[in-house]
Amino acid sequence: MLKKKKLIWKLLIYAGISSILTYAVATSSTPEVVLNLDGSEASANEIKKTIVYSILLTFPALSFLLGLILALTPYKKWTYLEKLVPGALLILISIEVGLILMKFF
Repeated sequence: MLKKKKLIWKLLIYAGISSILTYAVATSSTPEVVLNLDGSEASANEIKKTIVYSILLTFPALSFLLGLILALTPYKKWTYLEKLVPGALLILISIEVGLILMKFF
């Protein structure tokens, strides 16, 4: 039980730190004028709202789905959940590192 509590705290700390870092990197380079797909001008609040949704909903959901695929690989020593959580976290970290690197290159 203690091991699960430690894992939950580590996940919460990681989620907080990664959300703050990704938000800071994404908002630091937001241009003054941004156009929506229909050609209308987007406000700064709309841009920040979209960034928060992508950080908190889209990337973790995508990582979880890809982690499900990764967890289906047969390995007898680990249970399904023991493969799912690290797999999803590894994919989420890879996505966020890729986004941060894209900012600099």
